[in-house]
Amino acid sequence: MQERKHIYRFWLLIFIIVSFVVVYQFTALSDFFSPESLVNTIHNAGMWAILIFITLMIFGAIINVPSPLFYVASGMAFGAYFGTMISVLGAVLASIIVFGFSRALGEEVVKKVLKEKFKRFHKILDNNGLEIILISRLTPFSPYNAVNYAAGVTNISFKDYFVGTLIGIIPKVFAFNYLSSPYTVYWSGEFFMMSFVFLLVLFYWPAHYWRKEKRKKLV
Repeated sequence: MQERKHIYRFWLLIFIIVSFVVVYQFTALSDFFSPESLVNTIHNAGMWAILIFITLMIFGAIINVPSPLFYVASGMAFGAYFGTMISVLGAVLASIIVFGFSRALGEEVVKKVLKEKFKRFHKILDNNGLEIILISRLTPFSPYNAVNYAAGVTNISFKDYFVGTLIGIIPKVFAFNYLSSPYTVYWSGEFFMMSFVFLLVLFYWPAHYWRKEKRKKLV
C-alpha cells in the first residue's frame, strides 16, 4: 500500500512538471516572461517591485521558465549589483521550493526503481554532493530548473544542495546582471577585471573536482 502511494506521488510529479512545461511553451506565458515584459512589470510595481519579481522567479522555476530571462531582466531594471542580490535571493528561494516539492513526491520511487544503481549513486552524492551541485550551478548553460527537480529525487543533503546552489549561482547571476545593466561600461578596466574573475571562478571548481577524482583513482 505504501509503495503504491509512492508510485502515485511520483507520477503526479511527472504529470505536474509536464503540464507546467506545456502551459509555458504553448500559452501567452512565454511572452509574459520575456526580459522586456518583466522589466515593465517591475517598473509598474512601485514599492512592491522586489517582492513581485521574486514571486515571479519562484513561479517561473516551478513551470520551467529559463532562469537567465530573470537575470537579464533584473540587471536591466535594478542594475548589476542590486540586481544580482535580488536575483540570487529569488533563485535560491525558488530552488529550495522546487527541491522540497520534488523530494516529497519522487525520492522514494526513484530509490525503489533504481535499487543497486541508486546505492552507487548514493555513495557518489554522499562524498561529492556539494561539489556536484556547485559545478552544475557554475556551468553557464546548465538547466537550472532541471537540476532543482533532479536533486530532489536523490539523497543529496539539503545542506549540500543549499550551499552548492548559493555559492554556485553567484558568478553566473552576476555575469547576466552585469552584461544586461544599462550602467555597465563595456571594454572598461572594470569590465575586463570582472571578466577575468568570472572566468577564473568558472574554471577553477570543475578543474579542482576532476583533479581530486583523478587522484582517487591513482591511490
